[in-house]
Amino acid sequence: MYIELSTNQAADMLIKAEVFGDSYAACLAMVEYLEQIEDCNPHDHMELDPIAIRCEFSLDTLNNYAESYSDALNNDGITVTKRGFYDDKDAVIEWFSDRTIFIHVEKDLYIKGEC
Repeated sequence: MYIELSTNQAADMLIKAEVFGDSYAACLAMVEYLEQIEDCNPHDHMELDPIAIRCEFSLDTLNNYAESYSDALNNDGITVTKRGFYDDKDAVIEWFSDRTIFIHVEKDLYIKGEC
């Protein structure tokens, strides 16, 4: 059986499962990302699996991601301190985007797929 969900219904399912804690904006951003993928494959329908999404994606600030990956970023010539401060925000975003799914949510929040 196939049930088509609206964007808000799907985001509500993710928030109910606490996929990204209490961030409705992150849930909405993820659903919009999944809708883009589905639009590229109109004959394939997706199954919304909140647990799988929670396992495969994380939500954090760009600074925290940069801090966690500071050694790799520095090795690639992007200066990041151990506290996650960086000189070139666009370069940090591009570095993550080249390696994994990296979705801007709002302000300094991003969803990152597992590398």
